[in-house]
Amino acid sequence: MRPNTSWFIQNRVIHQVCAGEMSLEDVSHGSTSIIEHIDESDAPLVHLIISETDLISLPTSLAAFTKSVEFLRHKRLGWFIIYGNMNQAPIVKFLGTAVITMAGVRHRRVETLRDALKHLAFVDTTLPSAEDMLNIRPASTGNE
Repeated sequence: MRPNTSWFIQNRVIHQVCAGEMSLEDVSHGSTSIIEHIDESDAPLVHLIISETDLISLPTSLAAFTKSVEFLRHKRLGWFIIYGNMNQAPIVKFLGTAVITMAGVRHRRVETLRDALKHLAFVDTTLPSAEDMLNIRPASTGNE
């Protein structure tokens, strides 16, 4: 299932929702969408929050997965925070963590969107508070 990518905070924080069984094509499409969002922003760093709340599976080939997540190599990617689905299959969690760590990206895995926003507000003081960011968001993003 292709991820849904949108601005959480315009030009500053991207929110991507990953759900269902994701193929390599889906992962690659999601990566391209993230890169497009970063490229349209003039901010020096753009943060990314990904929801895995309803994610069932990811491709399990480490080499193929690593190649498909090109956004991890974007020079203006700020913090990368994943939330939801803390009880996912160990292989999915390992694969994601291994690829992110190899890329040298600042990352964190948390339980909820609110936790992700609290971390972003702590590491980037130019952003509004977590509560303010939740209030800015016009649509419900689930698992808050």
